[in-house]
Amino acid sequence: MQCLTVKTDHNFTSLIYFSARDAAMALRTAWCGYFLILLTVTCALGQNNMRHVCALRGSSVDLPCPFTYPDQVTENLWYSQWGKDGPTDLKVDQRYAGRVEYRGTTAVDCVLKITDLRESDKGEYFFRYKTDNSDWTNGTEGVALSIKAVLRCHTACSLDINTTFIWYKNGQLIPNTDVNSTSLYLDPVSSEDAGRYSCAVKGHQNLRSTEGTLAVRYGPKNTLVSVSSSGGLVVGSSVTLTCSSDANPPVDIYTWYFNDRILQSGFSNSYHVANFSFENSGRYLCEAINQRGSTNSSIQVTVSAVQASALAWTWVGLAVLAAGASLLVICCILKRRAAGGRDAVTFTHRVLPDNDTYAGLSMETWTKWNPLKTMMENHQRTLIEKNHCQNLGEGTITEP
Repeated sequence: MQCLTVKTDHNFTSLIYFSARDAAMALRTAWCGYFLILLTVTCALGQNNMRHVCALRGSSVDLPCPFTYPDQVTENLWYSQWGKDGPTDLKVDQRYAGRVEYRGTTAVDCVLKITDLRESDKGEYFFRYKTDNSDWTNGTEGVALSIKAVLRCHTACSLDINTTFIWYKNGQLIPNTDVNSTSLYLDPVSSEDAGRYSCAVKGHQNLRSTEGTLAVRYGPKNTLVSVSSSGGLVVGSSVTLTCSSDANPPVDIYTWYFNDRILQSGFSNSYHVANFSFENSGRYLCEAINQRGSTNSSIQVTVSAVQASALAWTWVGLAVLAAGASLLVICCILKRRAAGGRDAVTFTHRVLPDNDTYAGLSMETWTKWNPLKTMMENHQRTLIEKNHCQNLGEGTITEP
């Protein structure tokens, strides 16, 4: 790799990396050879007649805020966010850990020094102070800190002052970038601006510069917690929570909380519960952290009262009970039919002749409702059948 060192008008140095082959090609191109230089600049834009302060990303910046107050200043602080409990002092804000210093004397000024500037540092900064005779008071109107990316297109030859440059991103022409200036400003720069850039003189699009890569570093965003489980969110199921986030550089640490109590912190973006129970129901929060900042996302997870296996066995039990009840009904029906069959009684009596004298047969049969008596004589075979329907009584035969 070959490193091209480029001096800017503000005497800051930016190191732009190209491969040795690309650099040589850029410098040996024809009379209109171009090469691209990318500068990422962090600017502090002062308000209320404050001076304009610019610094490169990774460098340091002093934010002054001169003030006068007749009483003795006892405490002061800088903040960029106002939380639910009031402003968060930058000295205890984890995003600025080890990077801020209050350099001003509390009597006349309140200089804030920020080192190792990052894209996530953009925003508004405010000063507050407290005196021996008053409570906390806001100082200045604040200082707006923004991020600017400057892309410059240089050529090895002299061009007309009215020469127009055009710009490409990832090989595609960027609309509305026809400018006479050799610079393209992205203010403020965002993650969507990251990509490969090249430039050319309008009318000579076939002589583009070599591509330079603009890498935008930013804190985690679009952070989201999702839940997956085996068999649904029920008691005894296996539940996994996953935290996804868009960040550059990638997220370094994922910290998981349950009802504001820390569960785990490390490289893993997931949290697993093997045997979910009622005690595991609650609010889960994932905090994603990288070198540029942090963000979080939460989700409410509630377990159902019925266990999946218990529910299945409940249905099996109901099916068995239903089958048993059906079998019992069938047995009762068959038993009643069998009892009705015993009520159908057949009586047979054979009377044989005795010489020439006929024997007499006297037969009686009773039911629940009335008796029946039949007499048959003269050497006849007598067959008496009595088929009783359901609920009939017994039949008897008597001989006189």
